[in-house]
Amino acid sequence: MKMRIERLRRLKGYLAYCGSEQLKRLAPEWETRRCGYAFREYCPPRVHENCRLLLFRNGELVIYTDQAHWATWLRNRQERLQRELCERGVVVERIRIVNCPRIDAGPRGRADAPPRPPADAARLVGKVSESISDAGLRSALERLSKRLHAASARDD
Repeated sequence: MKMRIERLRRLKGYLAYCGSEQLKRLAPEWETRRCGYAFREYCPPRVHENCRLLLFRNGELVIYTDQAHWATWLRNRQERLQRELCERGVVVERIRIVNCPRIDAGPRGRADAPPRPPADAARLVGKVSESISDAGLRSALERLSKRLHAASARDD
């Protein structure tokens, strides 16, 4: 608490020194941080550890998560979250939840290659395609079988 008060005093002195233009530029960030504090007070720790507040501007709150079950958890409690934030002094008109899975980067910062299909995948897909009566689906499965066979031949 003391640290927060000290930061506010420093910010007040800084803004007095810089003028109102600086305040206008900092206002959106300040609102986002204020909303973030209220979000952390409302949500259990395991939720706000896996979710990030991206932006709070013009009454719209954007929350980012990289796991679908946390996005679902937030969507199911969206109205309650909106009410709780309003009770804590942050007027939220709309909440948008963005679910974007994280791609784990390899040792050089690139995304890892997708896993290879099993060795007998081409044979299994070919067998399944023989039993399909729909011509369009059968031809799609045959093409997939050929691609899988070509990919396994390249890997060998």
